[in-house]
Amino acid sequence: MPCVQIDDQISLLINAWCELLVLSSCHRSVSCQPGLIRVSSHVCLGLEDAARHGIEKCVEKMLSFTQQLRRLKVDQYEYVSMKLICLLTSGEDEYYIKL
Repeated sequence: MPCVQIDDQISLLINAWCELLVLSSCHRSVSCQPGLIRVSSHVCLGLEDAARHGIEKCVEKMLSFTQQLRRLKVDQYEYVSMKLICLLTSGEDEYYIKL
């Protein structure tokens, strides 16, 4: 079975780390109270806190995405598939911009 070379794996992670962190945070937040984003195992972030830090637009989008995950009842397999899609499509926009 062919494997992805280490250099390629590193490149994929470098290009997709931000999207993967956001996706993971949103997925963890599905089990939280609506209106909160779970940043870590002990820290949740609401819109008020986000506004104080100047990231309310980002958190609003994350809350909306989390609500969609909740509505669709995304399971573990679907979540892992979304992570794979993030990895394999990372840097696509940069590729097209360079063309």
